[in-house]
Amino acid sequence: MVGVIGFATALALKNARDLTRATHDRVNYEEAYHVAMGGLSAAKAWVMNPALAKAQLGQSAGAKIEAVTSGSIAFSNYVRENRDNSTLLDAISAGGIVSPYYSQYDSSLASGAGLSGGRKVLLDLPVNASRVIDFHNDMEANYTGTIFHKSGTPVPRAYVRRIRISTPYRSTATDAAGLHVKDDLRRVSLIIEAESVISGVGPTKSRIMQQKILIQPGTSSMLPPIQGSDSALISGHIVTVSGNSSLNIHWAPVMAKGNLELLGIAPLEITKKDNYELAAKDNKYTGAGVGTEKWLRYLTAAKFVDKSGSGELFPSSVFPAGSPQITDVLVQTLNGAFDVGSKPLNRNTLSLTGDFYVSNIRNGTGQGVLYSGPTSGGSNFPLGSGAFVQNWPATSVYIDSVMNNMMNYNTWKAFAIQQGGYCRPGTGGGFVNDSGQPLYVTPSGSMTTVATHNTRFTELRQISMKNLVPSNGNTSQIPDRILFIDTIEGTQNGTYGNIAMNSSDNWFWKGLLYLNSDFSTSGGGGFPSVLMKNPDQFAADPSGSTGTNTAGCYMDGILYVAGTMGRTGNASVYGTIIAKGGYGGSGSPDIYYNSRLKEGLFKNVMGGGSGLLAAAVSGPIQELNLWVSTN
Repeated sequence: MVGVIGFATALALKNARDLTRATHDRVNYEEAYHVAMGGLSAAKAWVMNPALAKAQLGQSAGAKIEAVTSGSIAFSNYVRENRDNSTLLDAISAGGIVSPYYSQYDSSLASGAGLSGGRKVLLDLPVNASRVIDFHNDMEANYTGTIFHKSGTPVPRAYVRRIRISTPYRSTATDAAGLHVKDDLRRVSLIIEAESVISGVGPTKSRIMQQKILIQPGTSSMLPPIQGSDSALISGHIVTVSGNSSLNIHWAPVMAKGNLELLGIAPLEITKKDNYELAAKDNKYTGAGVGTEKWLRYLTAAKFVDKSGSGELFPSSVFPAGSPQITDVLVQTLNGAFDVGSKPLNRNTLSLTGDFYVSNIRNGTGQGVLYSGPTSGGSNFPLGSGAFVQNWPATSVYIDSVMNNMMNYNTWKAFAIQQGGYCRPGTGGGFVNDSGQPLYVTPSGSMTTVATHNTRFTELRQISMKNLVPSNGNTSQIPDRILFIDTIEGTQNGTYGNIAMNSSDNWFWKGLLYLNSDFSTSGGGGFPSVLMKNPDQFAADPSGSTGTNTAGCYMDGILYVAGTMGRTGNASVYGTIIAKGGYGGSGSPDIYYNSRLKEGLFKNVMGGGSGLLAAAVSGPIQELNLWVSTN
């Protein structure tokens, strides 16, 4: 009897144990599913917001995810442009996806392993760790440490061991992981896989879940910021005006690395009757009617010379013997730098035409020609704070920074490709894209590689934004766009073309026009009339109806010319011209600085291509039998 009872008890305990194990197995199996799904959700959140990935996974892994995000946006824009060309999209391999679109942000993305189904690994997490996400709910009641990118002990009962992001399937077949079907690139941008681990009571459970997502780029108005510009004209070489012409600058400074060869002409000149008298014959160079505007500043790393380039405006020969180098002549005069020799140049002998005397500027009378007050605790003004500054090394340093950083070739080329705003001259005529494919213009004015129902892109006026300018000329509601025209070879040091516009081109652009070429304009009759605001008007009413309509405007924003820029006629710009190779021209063109540039173009989104991601649409989820081995 005792034996029977013992056997029955043992059997009951075994059944209870088996039931407990079965229960634990079932619970662990279900928990493994939820942990893996948590890994998928985290990965999608990181793709949507790489800043979050950097904060949670560290800078190294976060930067990799940011590159994946930017690359997926670039490729999605390409797919969107060619969505009607199913033959083209169907033929794209993983290599054709990764190298042109992902590796430009991180070259290591091109070295990912190949997978069955024609996929390619973009990123495998963790990076320099053993677990991606720890779940500490069973370990500590109030866990305060990080749960991301962990190694070592304590090892939690539940964690995400691995997350992998890859390109879509490019073939249909069955492998050890299960059936896979070739993806439509218009519906799938990335594939995310996450593996969970549940350990503890009972056998360790691991499940691998896979989800496909579709990247939807943002709108064309959601663009990365460009560093704010506070100058009207920036030249990497000389600035010169020929003949009886003028260059009319309004509301912001002129900066040049080479000589400024335009100050010997009206409305601003050194008069002949007195070497030290500075004449302002009208108001264009003093702020164009803005009551609080100071004299417009000119800064050069070289010298001020007359319009022929043959004579200095401030020759050292007319200053007293023993005078220092002429840099900031107005400030130097006020500070008594020339009160030397037998014929000193004191404050009362350097005058502006009319009632404006340098000696009286201290008292606030006369036109403002100083941009800073006296140095702390003294009466002297700081050098470099006057309206006319030459031989000034800081100007050269600033201009180099603008050319190399603010207008970086690779940065803006990559962004233009993302936005469908890139083109270059084709060797056989017309424009082509970055891959050398012929470009066409749709009826709405966007560029595409699809020929059907579209027109071959041969002239810039085909994509002009002039039709967007309203009848009142107010361009404030037109979103900024980028147009990046590359060299003929498509490389930074390639051959410059020569882009010329005239009055018949009906051209207008708002945003950034980045030209890897020489550039010239003539006439202006076909350019639209645009509402322009001086700094005071902009401060009071940035987007309203106040201001003056100015005819012949072909640009609102920043015009960057990598080569030289030449202008004739009377066309105008509402913004900033940056001419790396220098500026020269004739006629009477105008540059009206647009005060919105102080905050920068494309200011709606924080920096980086990831800011252009509107959505990551979740696709189908399936469970894999195992990790697909690499080819």
